[in-house]
Amino acid sequence: MNARDTSFDGGGDSQVPETLAQIGRQNVLNIVNPGPLPIEPGLFRVVWANRKSDGAFLLRFPDRQDETEVSTGRKRVKPKLHFPTQVSLAVLEELAGKRWIVKTRAYVPKRLRKEQDELTDFEKAVKVRRKTVVSSFMSDEDLLRIFEYGQMGRYVARAVEEHNAELTDEDEKLTRYHVYQVVYRYWLLACVDNALISDSGNCGAPGKYRNPGKAKRGRTPDRVLTGHAPDKVGVNTGPDDRALIWLAWDNYGGKLGKYAAAYNKMLEDYFSKGWHEDEHGCWVPTIHSLEQRPSLEIFRYYVKRKYTPVDLLKQLIPSITWQQTRRALKGKAADKLFGPAQTFMIDSTVADVYLVSTFNPYWIIGRPIVYLVRDVWSGMIVGVHVALEGPNWHTARLAIYNAFSPKGEFLRSFGFNMTDEHWPCAHGCLSLFHDRGESLSIPSTDSANVLRIILSACASFRPDSKGPIETMFNWLNLETVHWLPGAVRSRQRERGQRDYRLDATLTLYQFTRIIIHAILTFNRTANMGDRLVGPIAGLEIKPTPTNLWCWGLENLHGSPPQWDQDTLYTALLPSSMASIRADGIHFAGRCYQGAISDKEQWQETARAFHSGKLKVKYHPNNPQQIFVLNEMTGNYETLNMHAGQQMPEHVRFEEIVDCLKYRHFIHKGDEDVRLLDRIGHNRFRDEEIKKAEETRANAIPPASKSEHLSGIQDKRSFEAMVHRLLESAQDMPAVNAPRDDAISTAACDAPSDLLSKLLAETAEEIEHV
Repeated sequence: MNARDTSFDGGGDSQVPETLAQIGRQNVLNIVNPGPLPIEPGLFRVVWANRKSDGAFLLRFPDRQDETEVSTGRKRVKPKLHFPTQVSLAVLEELAGKRWIVKTRAYVPKRLRKEQDELTDFEKAVKVRRKTVVSSFMSDEDLLRIFEYGQMGRYVARAVEEHNAELTDEDEKLTRYHVYQVVYRYWLLACVDNALISDSGNCGAPGKYRNPGKAKRGRTPDRVLTGHAPDKVGVNTGPDDRALIWLAWDNYGGKLGKYAAAYNKMLEDYFSKGWHEDEHGCWVPTIHSLEQRPSLEIFRYYVKRKYTPVDLLKQLIPSITWQQTRRALKGKAADKLFGPAQTFMIDSTVADVYLVSTFNPYWIIGRPIVYLVRDVWSGMIVGVHVALEGPNWHTARLAIYNAFSPKGEFLRSFGFNMTDEHWPCAHGCLSLFHDRGESLSIPSTDSANVLRIILSACASFRPDSKGPIETMFNWLNLETVHWLPGAVRSRQRERGQRDYRLDATLTLYQFTRIIIHAILTFNRTANMGDRLVGPIAGLEIKPTPTNLWCWGLENLHGSPPQWDQDTLYTALLPSSMASIRADGIHFAGRCYQGAISDKEQWQETARAFHSGKLKVKYHPNNPQQIFVLNEMTGNYETLNMHAGQQMPEHVRFEEIVDCLKYRHFIHKGDEDVRLLDRIGHNRFRDEEIKKAEETRANAIPPASKSEHLSGIQDKRSFEAMVHRLLESAQDMPAVNAPRDDAISTAACDAPSDLLSKLLAETAEEIEHV
């Protein structure tokens, strides 16, 4: 029993149970206050106790004695034991009742913990030889004679005589002092057989540093044996050299990270002086003592001797890498949780696959962002969102919205004929564990306050703190993503190898369907047997995420929050400003209409007076609808896209925006051509006007304004008739072309008054000329 146990706390006259106050053989006693006993305070072993004679013999554990220096530079102590001290057993137990004496445990030497097969042949021989010597000191009858009748000397003399009788004159004789010390050590260590083995654990100083002499230690270098460099024998490494090596490693090892780099810095700082630039432009030392330097192998050897492999690894790699990949694991994230929906984890990754546009299968739109939300206790994936933007709060909140919303409508929107029961996750959580960068913003804090969620950000560059969600992306890549067309290969493509981006085939909608199906499969089939611990260790259900989630919601704690759609719209859906116009509500290049716009007469107001602005909520997955808050009821009303502006099926807001931007880029790319065409048209128009003005200048002007404006209808009829004749002449084949007299005859069919007037005007012009 340890002296630090609570049973021994306190002091004075407080009583302890009788069983604890009783003292017997082999007990180890820590005597704090000996009282009337003729001993000093210390640690003792009870080697004999006799209640009939009220006697007890205590053998004191040796105190620290004078040290002697050995060749290794360290100190060695050889304890000397003495015969046990006789005391009264009754007094001893009385002091134990007062807690002046407490039972404790003694240090167990390493040799006592060795198994029989771990002993060396020498140790086995010593054990057998000494056991024959102490065989007469082991039985109760022998101990009774030794302690009660004082026959210790007789037993020792007989043991020495019997042992030496079998030896020759040349053999080393056994001494009485040796027998005393062996017996005392045997009693002190609780009469264990391994106590007979010599205490040689520190003999020879294994693993200790030796002080060097003058002669070179170690193998002679090959350069000396071959005579190539007979004077370069090397140096012995002493305490000063070791201190210098450790100092250089402490200064440079952790920073430079390599043995050779730290070794070179040691030579630069301590084995060379006066660095200067020579005539060749090279830096050389004025004085150096490289012949006294330890080798790189010696440098590495002593560094590894001082520091454990773990300490060296901490110095050689960044602390962040150590925390992420090398630190000890203290448990699992789910160990301290009481049930599902207590803590969710959210994270995102850039999927290793290239996608194409919904509008054109040859438009490569890059790699999507995949957000996952996972319940820590059950392992259930409770939310997902795939987007082209992010990672940021704008995208992360849509994944949270999906986690808190019923999944039936969501699944049906992606072509799965399923209900809420197939993915039974529509609950809020108490805390949300996330990355720092995505959620450190005012909108995220506002959303958390509305939903009463505790946001817990992991430390920077420490993804290992949210391991349950990080491992899901590795699973997603191995099971799904890497098998898709357009998937990113694990290494850069080699020269001449086909570019994997050319294999991109899936649209964002199709990729999302694959991810959703993979999640449903995981929730139904993944083995979460490690969750069945503690009170639920005997739970007779299949430990899949879905089963654990449903069982936990029903049995482990109350009902988690389930938010209505209006609350989720307010807290999580993104908002933007739409324009109210005469034909509807314009948002993202599309027109929307609904019952609330008709009821409030927004379109009529915009047409009669002026256009206005309106705040709307929208979901990027569903551009067919936007949501407007009804100020009267406090609920959100739905506006649907105008039938004449319907987009391709399953298109998303990101793709609509990308398409509009792409068309804008194409339009901007042709801007120079359009400008030149417009300028060319203006130039052509001006030239035609100039020619017309020259023709008019050569004609005879009317005599008056009234004459100029008279007869417009008659002139129009004549002009139209002439154009019809010319068009009919152009359409007739050449063989049937009318003769000049036919044209003249046709012209004569014109009204006589108009024809005579035109001929008269022509005659006047001729006369004027």
